[in-house]
Amino acid sequence: MLSTKENREPEAIKIRASVLGSIARLAALETKGVIGMSLKPWRRLLGTLGFGKFDEGVRVKFKESDIKLTTSLLVEYGADIPLVASAVADNVKKAIEKMTGITSLDIVVDVRGVVKAKSQ
Repeated sequence: MLSTKENREPEAIKIRASVLGSIARLAALETKGVIGMSLKPWRRLLGTLGFGKFDEGVRVKFKESDIKLTTSLLVEYGADIPLVASAVADNVKKAIEKMTGITSLDIVVDVRGVVKAKSQ
C-alpha cells in the first residue's frame, strides 16, 4: 500500500521557458508551408557543430500572468503567408494548451523569409 505522502499532488509545477519554446518550435515545424525556423548566423553555426537547442527560433517572455511566444520562421516559396502564419499560431496554441494547460498565450508569428523547398 502506498503512503499518503506518495499519493499527493505536487505543490507547484514549474515549466521552463525552454520547454514552452520546444513545444512551440515542434508545433510550428509540423505546419504545412513552414520550411524551418529562422536562426541568427552564429546560432546556425553552433547548431551544425552539435550545440543547438531544441527551442531555436522561438522567444518566450513572461509578463505578469501572460506569456508571449514569438516564432521566427521561414515559409515555403509559393505558400499563402497569412494562411501559414495563422495555422502556425493555431498549432502552437493548441500544442501548448494540450501539453501544459496554459491558456493565457500571446502568439506572434514572425515570418523572416521565403525559401524554395528542396526538390525531392
